Amino acid sequence: MNDIVQCKHDVYVKSGEVYEGAPYEIYDSLYVNPFTTASFSNASVAWTGLHPGSTAVGADNNTYGFAVGAYCEGDSGPEGVNIDYRFTINGTNMTQVGVTDFIPCENISYYMESPPATPLLETYTLLGVYNATDSPIPFNFFIDVPIVIQAGAYTGEINFVFQVI
Repeated sequence: MNDIVQCKHDVYVKSGEVYEGAPYEIYDSLYVNPFTTASFSNASVAWTGLHPGSTAVGADNNTYGFAVGAYCEGDSGPEGVNIDYRFTINGTNMTQVGVTDFIPCENISYYMESPPATPLLETYTLLGVYNATDSPIPFNFFIDVPIVIQAGAYTGEINFVFQVI
């Protein structure tokens, strides 16, 4: 069930239809779902100076922060909204073009706030339920490099998904 939040927003009504910008009756308080936004403190997580067989190497620029914000248009502009959301993570294998070698997704691990680290899976993993008014959630990422692997620039994805509840 989604939260119902009262937001101030000008909506004009004519003949039972709702549209914006037409000069008709103004309903200035409507119940709508809040706008939600998410941000990750860095668009990419990277490692430098890796060698075959390296284990538990921290990502460059650890610690990263993931934050969710929610807002409604109020009388004086955007206003914060207190909502809860489910937060999940998943990843992909790291590959490079033209090479059959890959680094399995599970060789990347992460922890939120404090150890121990958890392997990153290709299936979605529920991290928990959080509140959009809370501080950013800190993440640290680590990688184990296979002992036999061709040198190169490997890339993959770390995906965060949030669902307002």
